[in-house]
Amino acid sequence: MYVRKIEYLSSGNTLLLGVNADGQEVVIKAFFHDSGASIVDNDRITIARQNGSDAYTFPWNKVDRLIGKSGALPKPTSVQELYKILFEEFFINPQAESLNNQLVALDAPLAQDAKALPTRTDDYFDEIIDGKRTGITAFSKFGQNANITTTPQVIASFGGAYFPMLTADTLRVKSSSPLDTLNGDGCQKVKIVGLSPLGLLQEEIIDLNGEDFVPTTKQWLGGVNRVTVHQAGTQRTNVGTIDVLPSGETDLTKLQAQIPARIGTTKQLIFHVPADSVLKIYAYIFNGAKSGGGSDLLDINGYIFKDGIVTNFFDSPITATANPLLSEKLVIPLRFEGLASIWFDSVVAAGTGRISGRLQQTLTQLSS
Repeated sequence: MYVRKIEYLSSGNTLLLGVNADGQEVVIKAFFHDSGASIVDNDRITIARQNGSDAYTFPWNKVDRLIGKSGALPKPTSVQELYKILFEEFFINPQAESLNNQLVALDAPLAQDAKALPTRTDDYFDEIIDGKRTGITAFSKFGQNANITTTPQVIASFGGAYFPMLTADTLRVKSSSPLDTLNGDGCQKVKIVGLSPLGLLQEEIIDLNGEDFVPTTKQWLGGVNRVTVHQAGTQRTNVGTIDVLPSGETDLTKLQAQIPARIGTTKQLIFHVPADSVLKIYAYIFNGAKSGGGSDLLDINGYIFKDGIVTNFFDSPITATANPLLSEKLVIPLRFEGLASIWFDSVVAAGTGRISGRLQQTLTQLSS
């Protein structure tokens, strides 16, 4: 919203402000009720649209409240001077905690803490995705596990117990298919995204060598946030299952990430927050199924590891037959600070189950 023009009509003691709102030109009218040149405390002023709608009338000496000041305005000596004060405080004074600080073009980028008027037409997450809010990214995190047992299983394609890497180390990557190799028909290269030894986001592209392990050059701390197929041959994706383990490990219970065969990306509800950022979870959705007798419940737990301490921050069951869907849009998002590792797991009391989940979240880089 931008002020286009200002015009004072002395005969009617009226100030016209040409304003662009919601993409259309409108005129705001400020009308002073007293016809005299002098101003007293009980004189009133009305600000309204030119057609008289949305009118707001108040004593002139209460205008400080409208613009967010308390007793800071000088008493004007004339109608013209009053309008001059109104105009300068509303639309010029960069220090005024008022409408001035909220006047932003409808499609302009916004800082993280920008005060946007309700006239902005885009959804908050659409603005982030479209690059209209700086320093923040919005994304969904997907996870699945097709073999939930009576022992807690991380909601990731590889299952089992999960724990983050406590010391910085290189990783090693291999596939279960010989076709996933450089110049092969399957996945030729993968991109790994996670945290550096300093806790900052980093990525590395690895050339695969089929069923043989290939080490990373970079070291990683905490673990891996995502692995994706970066380059592929005629199959257009990975043919085999691609595993990512810490250096020297062959034990698949120590997996840090996995791309299931022909999926092209990891499916794991695991995230490591960079040291210079804050993660917020705004919504979650889980879908579960159960077989093998016994209770229909699948229990879902969320964990955070930070400063050497593991905390359970989420615990909720799914009744697989009666209500297999668990979802919530959070009024107050879950907030996780830098260097926190977050993951979800699931367990059944008897039989087996399967579960998938999705988190809607943002990652905000803190100002230096």
